[in-house]
Amino acid sequence: MRAFMVRHQTPVLLIIILAAVAAISEIGGLDNLQVPLIEMLIRVLVVVGLYVFIGNSGVISFGQIGFMCIGAYAAGWATAEPGFKQVMLQGLPAFLAQNQWPFPVAMAGAIVLPAIVALLFGLAILRLNGIAASIATFAFLIIVNSVYSNWDSVTAGVSSLVGIPTAVGPWVAFAFASAGIVSAYLFQISRYGLMLRATREDSVAAKACGVHSVRVRLIAFVLSAALVGAGGGLYAQFLGILTVDTFYLSLSFITIAMLVVGGNEQSHGSRQRRHRGDRHRPVAALRRAGRDAGLDATQVAGEQQRTGVGVAARAYPDLPP
Repeated sequence: MRAFMVRHQTPVLLIIILAAVAAISEIGGLDNLQVPLIEMLIRVLVVVGLYVFIGNSGVISFGQIGFMCIGAYAAGWATAEPGFKQVMLQGLPAFLAQNQWPFPVAMAGAIVLPAIVALLFGLAILRLNGIAASIATFAFLIIVNSVYSNWDSVTAGVSSLVGIPTAVGPWVAFAFASAGIVSAYLFQISRYGLMLRATREDSVAAKACGVHSVRVRLIAFVLSAALVGAGGGLYAQFLGILTVDTFYLSLSFITIAMLVVGGNEQSHGSRQRRHRGDRHRPVAALRRAGRDAGLDATQVAGEQQRTGVGVAARAYPDLPP
């Protein structure tokens, strides 16, 4: 057990800290903190999902929040009240329009549908590199927003999708955030994560060593979409109401900033230390990004979720690199 804790200390300690955050949100008299703390836990899952692709591949993707939108609406279609769906969402298939599915089914849809879309989209754009790939993902975000804003019979367009049961509490959000951290960590230390980071450092050398860059990028892209989509599903069943504009530029840029400001690569130290620190990088970046997001939140009224991220991240000292 001691050897396990030493080897995997960062993800384990971060999960323990998130458990403490979930417990704090349940303490009586702190009801005003529960909403931002739950939303913080959901954003942990989303930012970790971003890291799986952006941090390992080095390609900045502006489109991941599009997958969050797809996951959120998938969960909303499954769990919204049938009466509302039959009146406002007449384009839904009968198995969705006439039924109100339970939480596990809704989350399965919120994970699988974005992953399928990511697989199809990734096959088309992941051969691109650098700014070209980033622009393609940004175009994807615009396409998703445009389609969901105008598909009135399925998404209610610019109107709100209401009647979604609020089934997400602190411990549900904590469970999914922890699962996301574990998934990102396992991918990070897997052979696919290593090959993907090799393409980030030197794509020519990686190709010469037999690494299929498109394949390993696609694996990370699909996993990232699944995690971000799960965050969208939780978000839908946390708020109980959805609007398309929630999942657009503002949320996209703030989540990327939370990742990038924290730093997804170490720029100093020996190569040996860098490799040793690889498995800790996702949570370290997330931790530092949370603190910086908290600083920004003190200046932006109404963004309680950022304050929650900042407060929670400031509540514990830096973990060892």
